[in-house]
Amino acid sequence: MEVPGEDPMTTGDYGRNFVRGMQNMSPDGNSQRVVVAPKHFVDYDLEGRHDIRTAWGPSRNDFNALVSKQEQVEFFLPAWHSTIKSGQAGSLMCSTNRVNNVDSCMNSLYLTGFLRNLFNFTGFVVTDGNSCGNPNCEATVDAYNSSAGWGTVGHELASKLCLEAGTDVELGSTLTGYTKQAIDDGYITKSEVTKSNVRLYTELIKAGIIDKTDDDDLGPKDVDTEYSRQLAFEAATSAMVLLKNDNNILPLMSSDKNLKVALVGPHINTTTDLLSSSAYAGENIIVNNNTVIDAFQRRANRDGFQIVGSAAGCDIVAGCYTADIPSVNNAIENADIVLAFVGLHPSSGAPNYPGFGTWCSESEAFDRGDIKLCGTQPAILEAVVNAKKTLITIMINGGTISASWIKNNSEAVLEAWYPGQSGGEAVVSVVFGDSPPSGRLPVTIYDEAFIERRNSSGHNITDMSLRSGDGVTYMHYKGTPLWPYGFGLSYTTWKMTFSSNTTTQITTQSLAKDYENYYNPPTTPPATMSGQVSVTLTNTGNRSSPVVVHVFATLITNESDTRRKININNTNTNTN
Repeated sequence: MEVPGEDPMTTGDYGRNFVRGMQNMSPDGNSQRVVVAPKHFVDYDLEGRHDIRTAWGPSRNDFNALVSKQEQVEFFLPAWHSTIKSGQAGSLMCSTNRVNNVDSCMNSLYLTGFLRNLFNFTGFVVTDGNSCGNPNCEATVDAYNSSAGWGTVGHELASKLCLEAGTDVELGSTLTGYTKQAIDDGYITKSEVTKSNVRLYTELIKAGIIDKTDDDDLGPKDVDTEYSRQLAFEAATSAMVLLKNDNNILPLMSSDKNLKVALVGPHINTTTDLLSSSAYAGENIIVNNNTVIDAFQRRANRDGFQIVGSAAGCDIVAGCYTADIPSVNNAIENADIVLAFVGLHPSSGAPNYPGFGTWCSESEAFDRGDIKLCGTQPAILEAVVNAKKTLITIMINGGTISASWIKNNSEAVLEAWYPGQSGGEAVVSVVFGDSPPSGRLPVTIYDEAFIERRNSSGHNITDMSLRSGDGVTYMHYKGTPLWPYGFGLSYTTWKMTFSSNTTTQITTQSLAKDYENYYNPPTTPPATMSGQVSVTLTNTGNRSSPVVVHVFATLITNESDTRRKININNTNTNTN
């Protein structure tokens, strides 16, 4: 996934805070440390069906996203509105697809109408690879002038349409190769090029790239600090979601010298897989010593529990096409509890990256064919259950995995996502209770047959409607999910009560003011919102734990409309 979840407000909050944190803009707005370019704008919902089990289908370079006005303003645009207007991003990357028949990087409605006029964007727009010269651009040029063709004139018109729509810089060769000729031939004026240069260099100056700044002397020692390592660790532990915990089997007691544990599954010794995409991870030697098996062994050496065996069972980079079940059986023979680490492999957007296009790959330029646990990993888990061992399943992945069998046969299930450079230590900390889980699912996890039902009913991956068929996202799905949006268990128990006044009246005028305050840049003191809900949260268990509280607002116009609920707030509170 290229977004942190399916909820527009949560995604928008994430986006604006990410941008503010990275850019570290000065109070006067005249300087910042970097230029952040959120991507991909807009309706970027399809990469390309390169799954070896399915036929090649549409790719991001020739996909036309057909989106209704209602769903555009309700779902797809609000997160951008928050990230750009409130976050004040200095740049933005337009997407490679078309939106309602017009290429995204040639789409003046979105790049000028929404982005610059409504979201107050003043930075520069950059394309993704060759996105002023891909098949979607060719289709848009053809609609503009069907006689132009896709030779010199077609590329000159592509330059014209990109620049006039609001694109400033191309990661490609169309603008650099044809803009001057387009000016000479009268398709575009120099003023359009000047406008783009001003936008670009204004942001570069603000970020100190032109002039010398104190940041010029920063190096690896300023990035790899104890503080940043701790922050990476905390981010990993707080994001993990406890999906099942029968009989309170977790947390385990690492000081129990009679505890015999086996570690199985292809992610027990992965390194850069914990970082997500191998193409964007960079050099990171920290993760090499923070594999799952390394972290558990360190904890065993310190506290005394026993690791009686380990086996990967299959090679996830290669796709887990075969499984070494005898090695798994041997590893678990003397274990009381088996921790199984299964999931997906984060490859990248080209065949030269390891694991691209395999059963277990998820990456740029690649859409998975289904949401099932991939390859022979189910056979590894079945071997544990067949041996009558207690199974705890820990999933390492980005996109969701639907596994009813795992839910039904595991004593506990922990969604760890891609936990980053300290991933092994983070998992150990959650499993043994040092960092109690407080994460909530940012997405709906559907059942295994969900994709097949969508495909067979004519609502495949190219259908952008949230309401078609059984619907998608927690706002519109009509079925029963395997795990719903916002789900997440705790190692303790909670009691939540509303204050005596549980009715909040919001007028149209106050709602309009809330809307303005929410999307505007931050103020000091922060703007207050009219709709506030007061609750009392009590930890009724015997463990200290953080907790995330979600607040939803629902507009009910008739009985069939009750699913249109919007997540209006989430708060992480540490409660003893």
